[in-house]
Amino acid sequence: MYSPSAIENFEMLSSYLRTTPDQLSKLAHGQRLIFDFKSESLLVNPPEIIIRENVTVFRKFYIPKKNKKLGYRVVYKAHKQFVKDIHKTLKFNLTNIYTPHTCVHGFIPGKNIRSNALVHLEKKHLLSLDIKNFFESIDKKSVSAAFISLGFNKSIASDLSVICTLEDKLVQGFPTSPIIANIVCTKMDEEIQNLCWVYGATYSRYADDLSISSNFDMPPVEEIELILKSFNFELNAIKTKRFLRGQNQYVTGLSISDSAYPRIPKAIKKRIRQQLYYIRKYGYHSHICKIKGLDKETDLSITKQYVREIENKLKGWISYIHSIEPLLAEKYFDIFNEIQSIEYAEVIKLLKRDPQIRRFKSK
Repeated sequence: MYSPSAIENFEMLSSYLRTTPDQLSKLAHGQRLIFDFKSESLLVNPPEIIIRENVTVFRKFYIPKKNKKLGYRVVYKAHKQFVKDIHKTLKFNLTNIYTPHTCVHGFIPGKNIRSNALVHLEKKHLLSLDIKNFFESIDKKSVSAAFISLGFNKSIASDLSVICTLEDKLVQGFPTSPIIANIVCTKMDEEIQNLCWVYGATYSRYADDLSISSNFDMPPVEEIELILKSFNFELNAIKTKRFLRGQNQYVTGLSISDSAYPRIPKAIKKRIRQQLYYIRKYGYHSHICKIKGLDKETDLSITKQYVREIENKLKGWISYIHSIEPLLAEKYFDIFNEIQSIEYAEVIKLLKRDPQIRRFKSK
């Protein structure tokens, strides 16, 4: 593999990205079309332009945020596989040459929300900040400068900035966006961390979430805001929150009140325990009828899809808990597996009595 400084022309860049010069040229210099999936007419009747060879198509999706009042998260996906492959290859190459700042925990191998929360355990003060429109605030010029900082020459950096942006900005959905955003933010992170050191505070960033904690003084929000503005970022004022020891303190969704390690919030644990309890006591069918307002005599085929949904959600949540509190997750998995065994045994009994019965299959 070439080093960044060794890439002198477009042919070498295409080799670096494991693609052909023609495909790379189409992506970097060709026409682009954003296929908006918010329009039902486009979903039903895709435009003919989508299959033209000289056009690179990107699909635009709208994903509801957890808090529906905050609207949608706009995500872009490449339509053609060769574009996805170029992005994945570039992401892989960047991972091998980029050394993240110690305060960065988002999208970094070996780091996660747990490592991000770990540095803020049991602090007297906690300040939680959020950058507004994080990815979209990073323009093509900043992306090009980031590539130059890694050793790429100006011409190659310019081409790379084009293939990693849409409408001259980073977008959510591209595999390259998170790592490029981290590279762009390197100097900003250094300035914020230096400011925090002056006050004896600890700073960490997970994507657009900034966390600052201290047992002593805290840097003024206004000074942090000035640093962000100098890098074309804007604070999301409604998400700026201060916490004192004794209050519920959370960093990237994890409680940091314990001195030993970050913990899953009590509300999530309670919800999982309750679901496991009721499903083990009454079975999936009765539990679903209860929460969906259905009659207990409802046909099993109707509740089958809800069973799959609950199973998948429970497994997902328990797996998430396992990454934070593995011992607790093992207890939940024991109960979950016990439920699956009971349900499977019940299915066998029913089938022996009446082979025509159609009941969901336990995983």
